[in-house]
Amino acid sequence: MQDPGWDPYESSMVAIKSVLSVLRGKLNSVADRHLALWLYGHIVEASEPYEFLGNLIDVSVGGKFKILRFPAKNGRIPLSPGKKIELLSKQASEAGISDVVVPMREAWNPDFRNAIFHADYCLYGSEVRTIRPLKRYDQEEVLTIVNRALAYHEALSGLRRGHVANYSEPERIACDPSFSDDPDETAVVIVRRGFGAVGIKDGWTKEQLGDGKIPFRLGRFTVEESKMLESDPTLAVLPERKEVSKKTAPKSRFRKWREGFRRIFCGRFDER
Repeated sequence: MQDPGWDPYESSMVAIKSVLSVLRGKLNSVADRHLALWLYGHIVEASEPYEFLGNLIDVSVGGKFKILRFPAKNGRIPLSPGKKIELLSKQASEAGISDVVVPMREAWNPDFRNAIFHADYCLYGSEVRTIRPLKRYDQEEVLTIVNRALAYHEALSGLRRGHVANYSEPERIACDPSFSDDPDETAVVIVRRGFGAVGIKDGWTKEQLGDGKIPFRLGRFTVEESKMLESDPTLAVLPERKEVSKKTAPKSRFRKWREGFRRIFCGRFDER
């Protein structure tokens, strides 16, 4: 279980949105150009999208969700985005949906990424010049690289938001036999009004819990929500949070790629 403040991907999405609101689609100053480069590095380095896509691919062919699909080498050295994309490409190809990794693969430029995150670059005129390796990127090349990363981010984050929001009411689902050998064991999706799925819990009634059935709960909840769930173990609907904005998200300029993700995955899920 996690309380607010421990989800790096949520923070990343807020950060990316904040930077975009500052840039407003323009690179008028030196600061704007540096921010655009930071934006690229932040998007391609974020870990959660790779984990999310890996789980989607596996689940779409009958596999299981894994909390950590890309563990660090020897428990210490994180896998590079390039290695993760390589593994995802193989996984997607075996699942028959190789196209879903194309936006990630097109966004990834290891030399550009290394230069940006190690501050081995210079702005000169309209160019970005990297030191290791020595290379010049004109403005069109830079915009292409950054926009590809934004397209990939928009596609995957939009897919994630859409699936989370699909849960407007709690749903009871079967438990995997490896989780429990109790034939009566089920799980219930916990829903927050105005948002969607926020967690999962046992499906036991108060009477069954009183008879000794073991409860469980996993999710990301506020302190107040945790108290509500503790006081009523059968609760599966949480009230809408006042600070959540009701404004409709602006239409993405990268709708084509985002819809491509949705068609592939939603179609695959509908078949199952």
